[in-house]
Amino acid sequence: MVAAVACAALLFALPQLFAATANTQEIRSGSIPDIIVLPDDGMRPLEDLIASAGNNIAIVTPSLNDPTILKSLRSARMRRVAVRVMLDKNPVGNFSDSGAAKRQLTSMGIIVGHGNPSFGHTRESAIIIDGRALGVASAPLTEEAMTRGRAFVAVFWDPRFAALALTVYDADWHKARANPSLARLAFSPDDARRKLHEVIRHARETLWVYAETIADHEVESWLGEAAKRGITVRVLTSDTSPAGRPGIISLTQSGCLVRISTSLRIHGSVVLADAKTEGAEALLGSQTLATPSFDENRELAAIISDANRTRRLRTSFEKDWAAAPR
Repeated sequence: MVAAVACAALLFALPQLFAATANTQEIRSGSIPDIIVLPDDGMRPLEDLIASAGNNIAIVTPSLNDPTILKSLRSARMRRVAVRVMLDKNPVGNFSDSGAAKRQLTSMGIIVGHGNPSFGHTRESAIIIDGRALGVASAPLTEEAMTRGRAFVAVFWDPRFAALALTVYDADWHKARANPSLARLAFSPDDARRKLHEVIRHARETLWVYAETIADHEVESWLGEAAKRGITVRVLTSDTSPAGRPGIISLTQSGCLVRISTSLRIHGSVVLADAKTEGAEALLGSQTLATPSFDENRELAAIISDANRTRRLRTSFEKDWAAAPR
Protein backbone atom coordinates (compact mmCIF):
# COMPACT_ATOMS: atom_id res chain seq x y z
CA MET A 1 0.00 0.00 0.00
CA VAL A 2 2.75 2.46 0.96
CA ALA A 3 4.67 1.60 -2.19
CA ALA A 4 1.55 2.17 -4.29
CA VAL A 5 0.94 5.58 -2.72
CA ALA A 6 4.58 6.57 -3.23
CA CYS A 7 4.42 5.47 -6.85
CA ALA A 8 1.23 7.45 -7.42
CA ALA A 9 2.78 10.53 -5.82
CA LEU A 10 5.82 10.20 -8.08
CA LEU A 11 3.66 9.88 -11.17
CA PHE A 12 1.75 13.00 -10.10
CA ALA A 13 4.95 14.96 -9.53
CA LEU A 14 6.77 14.01 -12.74
CA PRO A 15 4.72 16.18 -15.14
CA GLN A 16 5.17 19.17 -12.84
CA LEU A 17 8.89 18.49 -12.59
CA PHE A 18 9.32 18.27 -16.35
CA ALA A 19 7.16 21.36 -16.87
CA ALA A 20 9.23 23.31 -14.34
CA THR A 21 12.44 22.19 -16.05
CA ALA A 22 11.18 23.18 -19.48
CA ASN A 23 10.00 26.54 -18.15
CA THR A 24 13.37 27.13 -16.50
CA GLN A 25 15.23 26.44 -19.75
CA GLU A 26 12.88 28.71 -21.69
CA ILE A 27 13.34 31.57 -19.24
CA ARG A 28 17.08 31.05 -19.02
CA SER A 29 17.66 31.11 -22.77
CA GLY A 30 15.19 33.83 -23.62
CA SER A 31 14.89 36.77 -21.30
CA ILE A 32 17.59 37.00 -18.63
CA PRO A 33 20.72 38.89 -19.74
CA ASP A 34 24.12 38.05 -18.26
CA ILE A 35 24.28 41.63 -16.97
CA ILE A 36 21.04 43.30 -15.92
CA VAL A 37 21.39 47.08 -16.13
CA LEU A 38 18.93 48.96 -13.92
CA PRO A 39 16.76 50.85 -14.40
CA ASP A 40 17.32 50.55 -18.18
CA ASP A 41 16.37 46.87 -18.51
CA GLY A 42 13.33 47.15 -16.27
CA MET A 43 12.36 44.57 -13.68
CA ARG A 44 11.33 41.79 -16.06
CA PRO A 45 14.74 40.02 -16.00
CA LEU A 46 14.65 39.80 -12.19
CA GLU A 47 11.05 38.61 -12.31
CA ASP A 48 12.11 35.88 -14.75
CA LEU A 49 15.10 34.92 -12.61
CA ILE A 50 12.86 34.39 -9.60
CA ALA A 51 10.24 32.64 -11.75
CA SER A 52 12.89 30.15 -12.91
CA ALA A 53 13.11 28.68 -9.39
CA GLY A 54 11.63 25.22 -9.04
CA ASN A 55 12.64 24.34 -5.47
CA ASN A 56 14.24 27.09 -3.41
CA ILE A 57 15.36 30.70 -3.38
CA ALA A 58 17.86 32.26 -0.98
CA ILE A 59 18.18 36.05 -0.95
CA VAL A 60 20.55 38.22 1.01
CA THR A 61 20.22 42.01 0.88
CA PRO A 62 20.33 44.89 3.37
CA SER A 63 16.61 45.47 2.95
CA LEU A 64 13.88 44.46 0.53
CA ASN A 65 10.86 46.54 -0.39
CA ASP A 66 10.75 46.55 -4.18
CA PRO A 67 7.12 45.73 -5.08
CA THR A 68 7.98 43.77 -8.21
CA ILE A 69 10.39 41.49 -6.35
CA LEU A 70 7.91 41.06 -3.51
CA LYS A 71 5.20 40.09 -6.00
CA SER A 72 7.57 37.60 -7.65
CA LEU A 73 8.41 36.05 -4.29
CA ARG A 74 4.72 35.76 -3.45
CA SER A 75 4.19 33.91 -6.74
CA ALA A 76 7.10 31.61 -5.91
CA ARG A 77 5.56 30.76 -2.57
CA MET A 78 2.21 30.04 -4.25
CA ARG A 79 3.92 27.37 -6.34
CA ARG A 80 5.51 26.02 -3.14
CA VAL A 81 9.05 27.22 -3.68
CA ALA A 82 10.90 27.50 -0.37
CA VAL A 83 12.15 31.07 0.15
CA ARG A 84 14.62 32.42 2.70
CA VAL A 85 15.59 36.07 2.99
CA MET A 86 18.52 37.35 5.07
CA LEU A 87 18.46 41.05 5.92
CA ASP A 88 20.70 43.50 7.72
CA LYS A 89 19.30 43.91 11.21
CA ASN A 90 20.03 47.65 11.30
CA PRO A 91 20.22 48.93 7.71
CA VAL A 92 21.65 52.40 7.24
CA GLY A 93 21.31 55.13 4.64
CA ASN A 94 18.30 55.07 2.34
CA PHE A 95 17.46 51.41 2.97
CA SER A 96 13.96 50.76 4.24
CA ASP A 97 13.19 49.71 7.78
CA SER A 98 14.30 46.12 8.28
CA GLY A 99 11.44 45.39 10.68
CA ALA A 100 8.80 46.43 8.13
CA ALA A 101 10.46 44.33 5.44
CA LYS A 102 10.57 41.33 7.78
CA ARG A 103 6.88 41.63 8.63
CA GLN A 104 5.85 41.82 5.00
CA LEU A 105 7.99 38.86 3.98
CA THR A 106 6.89 36.75 6.94
CA SER A 107 3.26 37.33 5.99
CA MET A 108 3.98 35.51 2.72
CA GLY A 109 5.33 32.45 4.48
CA ILE A 110 8.92 33.43 3.78
CA ILE A 111 11.56 32.57 6.38
CA VAL A 112 13.44 35.73 7.38
CA GLY A 113 16.71 35.99 9.28
CA HIS A 114 19.42 38.54 9.93
CA GLY A 115 23.07 38.50 8.96
CA ASN A 116 25.96 37.54 11.19
CA PRO A 117 26.35 40.23 13.89
CA SER A 118 30.12 39.80 13.76
CA PHE A 119 30.02 41.99 10.64
CA GLY A 120 29.42 45.72 10.81
CA HIS A 121 26.52 45.38 8.36
CA THR A 122 25.22 42.83 5.91
CA ARG A 123 25.38 44.75 2.64
CA GLU A 124 25.79 41.77 0.32
CA SER A 125 22.98 41.64 -2.24
CA ALA A 126 22.49 38.33 -4.03
CA ILE A 127 19.84 35.90 -5.27
CA ILE A 128 20.55 32.15 -5.31
CA ILE A 129 18.20 29.97 -7.34
CA ASP A 130 17.94 26.19 -6.76
CA GLY A 131 21.68 25.95 -6.06
CA ARG A 132 22.35 26.35 -9.79
CA ALA A 133 22.12 30.10 -10.53
CA LEU A 134 23.49 33.17 -8.78
CA GLY A 135 22.64 36.83 -9.25
CA VAL A 136 25.19 39.24 -7.73
CA ALA A 137 23.74 42.74 -7.33
CA SER A 138 25.49 46.04 -6.76
CA ALA A 139 22.46 47.44 -4.94
CA PRO A 140 19.96 46.51 -2.25
CA LEU A 141 16.66 45.10 -3.53
CA THR A 142 14.75 48.26 -2.74
CA GLU A 143 12.44 50.22 -5.01
CA GLU A 144 14.69 53.27 -4.93
CA ALA A 145 17.77 51.33 -6.01
CA MET A 146 16.04 49.17 -8.62
CA THR A 147 14.02 51.88 -10.36
CA ARG A 148 15.73 55.21 -9.66
CA GLY A 149 19.42 54.38 -9.25
CA ARG A 150 22.20 52.97 -11.40
CA ALA A 151 22.56 49.35 -10.39
CA PHE A 152 23.73 46.09 -11.95
CA VAL A 153 23.04 42.40 -11.45
CA ALA A 154 25.50 39.83 -12.83
CA VAL A 155 23.76 36.50 -13.45
CA PHE A 156 25.73 33.24 -13.49
CA TRP A 157 24.18 29.91 -14.50
CA ASP A 158 27.01 28.03 -12.81
CA PRO A 159 26.47 25.64 -9.88
CA ARG A 160 29.98 26.37 -8.56
CA PHE A 161 29.12 30.04 -8.03
CA ALA A 162 25.73 29.22 -6.55
CA ALA A 163 27.14 26.51 -4.25
CA LEU A 164 29.81 28.75 -2.76
CA ALA A 165 27.41 31.66 -2.32
CA LEU A 166 24.95 29.31 -0.60
CA THR A 167 27.66 27.90 1.69
CA VAL A 168 28.57 31.40 2.84
CA TYR A 169 24.88 32.28 3.10
CA ASP A 170 24.21 29.31 5.38
CA ALA A 171 27.22 30.11 7.55
CA ASP A 172 26.08 33.72 7.96
CA TRP A 173 22.51 32.58 8.61
CA HIS A 174 23.69 30.34 11.45
CA LYS A 175 26.18 32.96 12.72
CA ALA A 176 29.11 30.68 11.91
CA ARG A 177 32.45 31.35 10.27
CA ALA A 178 32.83 30.87 6.52
CA ASN A 179 36.01 30.56 4.47
CA PRO A 180 34.97 31.39 0.90
CA SER A 181 37.39 30.48 -1.84
CA LEU A 182 36.54 30.85 -5.51
CA ALA A 183 38.56 32.96 -7.90
CA ARG A 184 35.56 34.69 -9.47
CA LEU A 185 33.74 35.69 -6.28
CA ALA A 186 35.08 38.32 -3.89
CA PHE A 187 33.66 38.43 -0.36
CA SER A 188 34.21 41.18 2.18
CA PRO A 189 35.83 41.14 4.63
CA ASP A 190 37.62 37.99 3.38
CA ASP A 191 39.32 38.63 0.03
CA ALA A 192 37.53 41.44 -1.81
CA ARG A 193 40.21 44.05 -1.09
CA ARG A 194 42.95 41.82 -2.51
CA LYS A 195 40.93 40.93 -5.60
CA LEU A 196 40.06 44.56 -6.29
CA HIS A 197 43.77 45.37 -6.13
CA GLU A 198 44.48 42.64 -8.67
CA VAL A 199 41.95 44.06 -11.14
CA ILE A 200 43.43 47.56 -10.78
CA ARG A 201 47.03 46.33 -10.91
CA HIS A 202 46.47 44.29 -14.07
CA ALA A 203 45.00 47.20 -16.06
CA ARG A 204 47.09 48.17 -19.08
CA GLU A 205 45.12 50.95 -20.77
CA THR A 206 42.02 52.11 -18.91
CA LEU A 207 40.17 51.88 -15.61
CA TRP A 208 36.53 52.93 -15.62
CA VAL A 209 34.96 53.07 -12.18
CA TYR A 210 31.41 53.38 -10.91
CA ALA A 211 31.59 54.21 -7.20
CA GLU A 212 28.78 54.88 -4.77
CA THR A 213 31.37 56.63 -2.63
CA ILE A 214 35.17 56.79 -2.42
CA ALA A 215 36.55 56.83 1.10
CA ASP A 216 39.44 54.40 1.40
CA HIS A 217 43.02 55.67 1.29
CA GLU A 218 44.44 52.42 -0.07
CA VAL A 219 41.96 52.17 -2.96
CA GLU A 220 42.53 55.85 -3.74
CA SER A 221 46.29 55.24 -3.84
CA TRP A 222 45.89 52.23 -6.19
CA LEU A 223 43.82 54.27 -8.63
CA GLY A 224 46.20 57.21 -8.33
CA GLU A 225 49.22 55.00 -8.99
CA ALA A 226 47.48 53.60 -12.07
CA ALA A 227 46.92 57.12 -13.41
CA LYS A 228 50.57 57.99 -12.80
CA ARG A 229 51.74 55.00 -14.83
CA GLY A 230 49.71 56.19 -17.82
CA ILE A 231 46.40 54.38 -17.30
CA THR A 232 43.36 56.51 -18.16
CA VAL A 233 41.32 56.41 -14.95
CA ARG A 234 37.73 57.62 -15.07
CA VAL A 235 35.67 57.62 -11.88
CA LEU A 236 31.93 58.24 -11.91
CA THR A 237 30.24 58.80 -8.56
CA SER A 238 27.05 60.34 -7.29
CA ASP A 239 28.44 61.10 -3.83
CA THR A 240 28.33 64.82 -3.03
CA SER A 241 28.54 64.40 0.74
CA PRO A 242 31.32 65.98 2.83
CA ALA A 243 32.57 62.46 3.64
CA GLY A 244 33.14 61.72 -0.03
CA ARG A 245 34.87 64.99 -0.91
CA PRO A 246 38.40 64.07 0.31
CA GLY A 247 38.44 60.95 -1.85
CA ILE A 248 37.42 62.90 -4.94
CA ILE A 249 40.09 65.51 -4.27
CA SER A 250 42.72 62.81 -3.74
CA LEU A 251 41.87 61.09 -7.02
CA THR A 252 41.81 64.33 -8.97
CA GLN A 253 45.19 65.37 -7.61
CA SER A 254 46.59 61.99 -8.67
CA GLY A 255 45.53 62.51 -12.28
CA CYS A 256 42.25 60.59 -12.28
CA LEU A 257 39.26 62.04 -14.10
CA VAL A 258 36.22 62.33 -11.84
CA ARG A 259 32.63 63.19 -12.74
CA ILE A 260 29.52 63.42 -10.58
CA SER A 261 26.39 61.68 -11.84
CA THR A 262 23.42 63.96 -11.20
CA SER A 263 20.74 61.93 -13.00
CA LEU A 264 21.11 58.55 -11.28
CA ARG A 265 22.38 57.57 -7.86
CA ILE A 266 25.13 54.98 -8.20
CA HIS A 267 24.90 51.91 -5.98
CA GLY A 268 27.86 49.72 -5.03
CA SER A 269 30.74 49.71 -7.46
CA VAL A 270 32.00 48.48 -10.79
CA VAL A 271 35.72 48.64 -11.59
CA LEU A 272 36.22 47.88 -15.28
CA ALA A 273 39.77 47.43 -16.55
CA ASP A 274 40.75 47.74 -20.24
CA ALA A 275 37.13 48.11 -21.31
CA LYS A 276 37.81 48.24 -25.06
CA THR A 277 40.18 45.27 -25.26
CA GLU A 278 39.74 41.51 -25.40
CA GLY A 279 41.33 41.31 -21.95
CA ALA A 280 38.65 43.43 -20.26
CA GLU A 281 37.96 42.50 -16.65
CA ALA A 282 35.62 43.92 -14.03
CA LEU A 283 34.80 43.69 -10.36
CA LEU A 284 31.06 44.26 -9.76
CA GLY A 285 29.46 44.21 -6.36
CA SER A 286 27.93 45.87 -3.35
CA GLN A 287 31.20 47.37 -2.10
CA THR A 288 31.18 51.18 -2.09
CA LEU A 289 35.00 51.70 -2.26
CA ALA A 290 34.84 52.84 1.35
CA THR A 291 36.86 51.19 4.13
CA PRO A 292 33.95 49.53 5.98
CA SER A 293 32.84 47.85 2.75
CA PHE A 294 36.10 45.92 2.57
CA ASP A 295 37.11 45.52 6.20
CA GLU A 296 33.94 45.38 8.32
CA ASN A 297 30.83 44.42 6.33
CA ARG A 298 29.65 41.22 4.68
CA GLU A 299 29.61 42.15 1.01
CA LEU A 300 29.96 40.32 -2.30
CA ALA A 301 31.38 41.12 -5.72
CA ALA A 302 31.88 39.06 -8.86
CA ILE A 303 35.00 39.10 -11.02
CA ILE A 304 33.89 39.28 -14.66
CA SER A 305 36.01 38.65 -17.75
CA ASP A 306 33.68 37.32 -20.46
CA ALA A 307 33.08 39.63 -23.41
CA ASN A 308 29.28 39.82 -23.27
CA ARG A 309 29.23 41.07 -19.72
CA THR A 310 32.13 43.51 -20.02
CA ARG A 311 30.62 44.90 -23.24
CA ARG A 312 27.36 45.74 -21.46
CA LEU A 313 29.26 47.42 -18.64
CA ARG A 314 31.32 49.41 -21.13
CA THR A 315 28.23 50.60 -23.01
CA SER A 316 26.53 51.67 -19.78
CA PHE A 317 29.58 53.50 -18.48
CA GLU A 318 30.16 55.36 -21.75
CA LYS A 319 26.57 56.59 -21.73
CA ASP A 320 26.60 57.63 -18.07
CA TRP A 321 30.01 59.27 -18.35
CA ALA A 322 28.88 61.34 -21.32
CA ALA A 323 25.73 62.41 -19.48
CA ALA A 324 27.58 63.54 -16.32
CA PRO A 325 28.51 67.23 -16.03
CA ARG A 326 32.15 67.90 -16.85
